[in-house]
This record gives sequence, structure tokens and C-alpha cells, in this order.
Amino acid sequence: IEEGIRDHQSYGDVLLQHAEELRLTDDQMGRIYRLHQANQQRIQGINKKLHDATRWAHRMFLDPAKDEAAIRQAARAHTAAFDELLETALKTRRDINAVLTAEQQARLSSLKPTAR
Repeated sequence: IEEGIRDHQSYGDVLLQHAEELRLTDDQMGRIYRLHQANQQRIQGINKKLHDATRWAHRMFLDPAKDEAAIRQAARAHTAAFDELLETALKTRRDINAVLTAEQQARLSSLKPTAR
């Protein structure tokens, strides 16, 4: 992945794409956009960490000189990075959902993510 280029949609992307269906106000769109932007900066850093951990774990697994304990240590680093990514994304999802009214939240459950 090139620096600054995302290859996946975020939760914020999906909600903003459905702004009309959700009847988001300008204020809500601004708040969601700011939450989305802050999340993307954090995610980029975590994605680099995850990518590095994946490469390290793969190299360890393929190295015949490495023992099982070393391979498990590399796998734990990968798992920790993925868990950090998940927790960050879930927190942002909660923060974005908190911007919505009860009516918008009810409407949200019927939306389908747009393919990208």
C-alpha cells in the first residue's frame, strides 16, 4: 500500500456516502468527517505496524533455524497489532454512531455498505 492511499473503506466513508438516506445535517457530516480523518491518521500508523509484524512473522515461520517459541512470539506481535487496529476502528465506530440521532441509528441498520 502506498503511503497515504487507502485500499479499504472506513465506517466513516460508508456513513458519509449514505448522508442523504440518513438525513445527516451539515453539522453531523462535519463531525463525522473529523472523526473519520482522525481515525485514518491513527489507522495508517497501526497498519504500518501490522504490515511489519506480518512480514516479521512470515520470515520467522519460513526460517528453518527459528524455533517454535520465536515463531509464536512473532505471531503474538501480529495479533497485538491487529487487536490495536480493531479496537481503534471500533472506538471510532462508537464515536461516529454517537453523532446520530435515535431515528438515524434505526435507519442505519437497514443500510448496506457500498462496494469499492
